[in-house]
Amino acid sequence: MNNHYRIIIIFPIREETTNLRFIHVTGTIFILQMTFAIPAAYALAKLKFKAKKIFFWLVLFSLLIPPHVTAIPVYLELFKIGALDTYAALILPWSISVFSIFLIRQFLKTIPDDLINAARVDGMGEITILFRVIIPSSLPVITACGIASVIAHWNDYFWPLIAINSTELYTPPLGVTFFRDEVAGTDYGPLMAAATVIILPLVTGFLLAQDKFIKGISTQAGIK
Repeated sequence: MNNHYRIIIIFPIREETTNLRFIHVTGTIFILQMTFAIPAAYALAKLKFKAKKIFFWLVLFSLLIPPHVTAIPVYLELFKIGALDTYAALILPWSISVFSIFLIRQFLKTIPDDLINAARVDGMGEITILFRVIIPSSLPVITACGIASVIAHWNDYFWPLIAINSTELYTPPLGVTFFRDEVAGTDYGPLMAAATVIILPLVTGFLLAQDKFIKGISTQAGIK
């Protein structure tokens, strides 16, 4: 309890482990990812157009590229537009998720084409089908993508370390580093207490949504 008390009264870690603004950052990333991923996945799964296979293979190829490989060019572009050391630097590089496109596409492949065709016969356009048929049917996989996205960016240490300098913008993992001192030594008690506080929202969120998460990654739409 003493260690938890210490992390509350120490300013840097208090700011970063209870910073609701960073929750908004992870939420914004997820919303942007779904804005691009759901229409792209629907097009790859249910629409017919030229170069469809090429686009799908590009998605698969992109999954093989570690984010560290593109860190330098992304950093330079953000520097050119003056977005470094802002929340935009934490959001823009992750606004498109090829993993989400792939996972949602695989899920949508299990939805019967007859359901889509019936909606078209009823006079629905593709946008209406997307909002009234696809998204409601895809809530499990969207939840799975949301959990994966929030966990990945909540725990990210590498990118915020090079893109952020201001302590008030630090992410929770960066806030924990205030308890690590190469000269005085690491204060392991508060460090472990801070780590517990950081993972608590993630564990709670997963427990509340675990059923939809498991159903989502099983890539079965479960249309009745």
